[in-house]
Amino acid sequence: MPAQLYIHIAEVGIAFFAGLYSFRSLNKSLKILFIFTGLAFVTEISGSALIAAGIRNTIPGLHFYILLEFFLWALFYKSVLHPFFHKKIIIVIIILFESYTIINLLFIQDLYTMPNLVRSVEGLLLVLFSILLFSKFMVESKHREIQKEPIIWINTAVLIYFSGNFFFNILFNLILENSMEFSKVTTYFFTGLNGLFYFLIAFGFLLQKKYNSKN
Repeated sequence: MPAQLYIHIAEVGIAFFAGLYSFRSLNKSLKILFIFTGLAFVTEISGSALIAAGIRNTIPGLHFYILLEFFLWALFYKSVLHPFFHKKIIIVIIILFESYTIINLLFIQDLYTMPNLVRSVEGLLLVLFSILLFSKFMVESKHREIQKEPIIWINTAVLIYFSGNFFFNILFNLILENSMEFSKVTTYFFTGLNGLFYFLIAFGFLLQKKYNSKN
């Protein structure tokens, strides 16, 4: 099994086990993200196991993973953005995106085609949610030491990761067609971005545990 797969498992594992260690201290919103890290951890392990067993194309699983990933992140933002951003709007966005993903799978792309456009739309929506949450913090002005807020670190992770992921998915097929060497570089870039994403989520979980232990 390629070393890169072990790295991905380790990256996700750090966030999952940090969430498991901090679970009793997590509020409802952060518990949604803990479920997400569990989903990601199981997906990475099962995908790597399939590759080790000789199955090279694990893209079919990605289509279903995106459905669940967006659903969990959208639930998280529905919780933390209220009442700054109306819950019903996020519910409508969830329904529209999930419907689009299913339609794409059934009528536009098959199971074995990389869902680049769907992944890009997902990234764009989550970046917008992230910007809205930063706006909420600025408008409310309740948090003087925002570096101590777990959600700030997690929201930063979303902004960085899904911004990079947006361009990665939009351009990946074009890069792959024109330069195999450069496509490898972008894959390394994604691995680093992935590691930063899960590290910041793990840090947010641990920060929540530290905060609760002092109260």
